[in-house]
Amino acid sequence: MPQFCTNLQRRVSKMKTGLTRWLMSIGLAGTTLLGTMFPALALTQAEIEERLEAIPVFTVTDANGAPLVARVEDQLFAGIFINPTDADAFRQRVITQNADLNNNVQVIPVSMREIYRIERERAAQRNAVEENIDFVYIPEQQQLELAQSLLPPDQEIQGVPLFAVRVSDSSQPGSNNSVYLTLQQEDGSPVVPFYFSKQQADALAQRYRESTSLPANSNAVTIEVSTLEVILANWEQSDQPGLQQIFLVPSPAAIQRATAGNAQ
Repeated sequence: MPQFCTNLQRRVSKMKTGLTRWLMSIGLAGTTLLGTMFPALALTQAEIEERLEAIPVFTVTDANGAPLVARVEDQLFAGIFINPTDADAFRQRVITQNADLNNNVQVIPVSMREIYRIERERAAQRNAVEENIDFVYIPEQQQLELAQSLLPPDQEIQGVPLFAVRVSDSSQPGSNNSVYLTLQQEDGSPVVPFYFSKQQADALAQRYRESTSLPANSNAVTIEVSTLEVILANWEQSDQPGLQQIFLVPSPAAIQRATAGNAQ
């Protein structure tokens, strides 16, 4: 456990550098359509970690930096919060139920890269370790509800929702001719942003409508819902073209909290 805590805390400062690099690298003036995706293989672990480095998540820890865990039957679970406000609320509930912990419980920003790496290392050692902690990503309730509203009634969102913008493109063959709307990086390469916040996807969609003189209610621009878990699994296992272009974009609240440091 001490090594676990040290690893988590060590990533915080490097994560802030990654956030700044991400924000600086995206050419927000350019939006394009990504139709025919480039051929690609599944991403390597190093490539996945690079994409996760700039994604802040939040864990509630004790004074020593050890995450608070819950035991369910014979398994330990630690909550990894996507939204810092949810982490704050969980911390407050812990303090309310355990008044003596008031000054010993804190919310720590951590790079998702570190969580992903620890998960993989512990999965490889699962049979050799007496007790393993399973990390559980806890999505923001509002984003869950927004994602659910975009799905058919008989389909339930499973996991942390992500939102991407798709646009109808008559130049694409087939009946489903929508393509991802992309952002262009400074080097000219396109990236497909998948947002943790639907509001950010809505803003990108609206900017595209305005740039193409589409009406605000045009169904030529839609929001697609996926999940963090699906994207990670595809990065690890799928040879589907275009996966190399997908990048995750944290919410403004998460960025602000992570770059500000610990508020608790």
